[in-house]
Amino acid sequence: MIRISVPFRRCAVAFASARQKLQSFFCAVSGIGNSLATGRRRAFGLLFILCVAVFSQGCAKPYGTLVRHYRETPVCCNTMADLPVEPLLAGEKKSFELGANSPLYRFDTGKSLFRVFALPEGPYPYRVTVSSYLVGDYLKSSYIFSPQLITLDKDRRVVRSTGPGSFSVAHADFLESLQTAGGFRNKIEGGLTFTGTNFDERYLVVLTTDELLRGKTAFPSKEVPMLILGSSGGFTAKSSEQQVPHAPGGMVSISWSSLSTGKSAPGAGNAETVISVPGAVSGSEQIAVTTPGVVGSSEKTPAPVHPEQVTVRLASGRTIGSLDLGKTTMDEARRLFQDNGAGLGSVRKNSTTFTIGATSLAPTQLYTPPGTHHQLFFDDNGVLVLFADGSAAEPSSSSSDFRQRYSGVRETGRIAGSYELQADLAPCVTLIAVFRTVSDTLDSALFGYTCPTR
Repeated sequence: MIRISVPFRRCAVAFASARQKLQSFFCAVSGIGNSLATGRRRAFGLLFILCVAVFSQGCAKPYGTLVRHYRETPVCCNTMADLPVEPLLAGEKKSFELGANSPLYRFDTGKSLFRVFALPEGPYPYRVTVSSYLVGDYLKSSYIFSPQLITLDKDRRVVRSTGPGSFSVAHADFLESLQTAGGFRNKIEGGLTFTGTNFDERYLVVLTTDELLRGKTAFPSKEVPMLILGSSGGFTAKSSEQQVPHAPGGMVSISWSSLSTGKSAPGAGNAETVISVPGAVSGSEQIAVTTPGVVGSSEKTPAPVHPEQVTVRLASGRTIGSLDLGKTTMDEARRLFQDNGAGLGSVRKNSTTFTIGATSLAPTQLYTPPGTHHQLFFDDNGVLVLFADGSAAEPSSSSSDFRQRYSGVRETGRIAGSYELQADLAPCVTLIAVFRTVSDTLDSALFGYTCPTR
């Protein structure tokens, strides 16, 4: 398995001064399993995948602090016409925290932290999906923001809203867990579909209600941050549920997806595959997405001419270039994104060690470019050695497709809910695919460079 030697997240809000608030980020190792050797193949031991929690907002507030802020902070505006608005572009995905820096307004359903998004005027049909994530070190001490969605017309009058049961527990994929979900593999998710008949709905508001704040959401009690590979001394999975209280704020993401079967989203490339996305609130929906050809072919893939090259795409699906594993520097990667009107984002320290084949890969610096589904890991030399590609995942693809397409595929780890296959594309380049156990569908794809860079 992608063996990640990292600890659980423990975030603490530190001291406030006249000019700034310092926040400390403390992560403590809860337990590390021992590797077991079986023949020439090293099996996997107990490991914990950390806490790569809130990348842009810092550590989320403790529950008590969040509630106190909610109770003591006055509302921002007198009418909905005064609510601040930000755009949601076609193909865009945004992650944000509803917390100390968020405005409050007293809606008809109660006082709430909120975000308002201006909706794109087509292409129709499309769906806006909102996900809310568990916040906390452990499930029993965590909380979650339970959203309601309302749409407004150009005069800021309510057109429609989601009702009870519109949001349900859903699976958070591998990259989503690292980026936003604080290491948990479950979230709650819901959304609204927009067609040409919804043209008058110009804004979407993410908020909560007094009724939702009094409720709780049940999560499987075996839920723990990120992947845990079972071995001696591991956790015992339980089938019971944990009731997680709803909070006035939390970690949320919003994304736009085209539902057109004949047209791609603006800026999308020419290669398009129509796939069925399971688990949507209103059932399976057809979404047009671009795919990089990681899996899905029934024939073995010939050895690539340049296996170290990875394709870079924006969340809209538009290809903006390629990067070379084992060669591209941080400055070169930053130039690629900036030249295409995007950004590389801020650098973060990485303390994750990946086991790829017989090699341990320990990149030290991590970028999560905004407006993409990528994560870029660089080593001590500032060279790209690991590329995580969320846009590479084809939910309709299975492990049998992967095995048929690539030679020498090996299973490198299995846990409750997920398992991993690796395939060597070249002596220095390995493709890692994480599949969901129940549906046998691809969860995420990563490309690792295992040779010395300098």
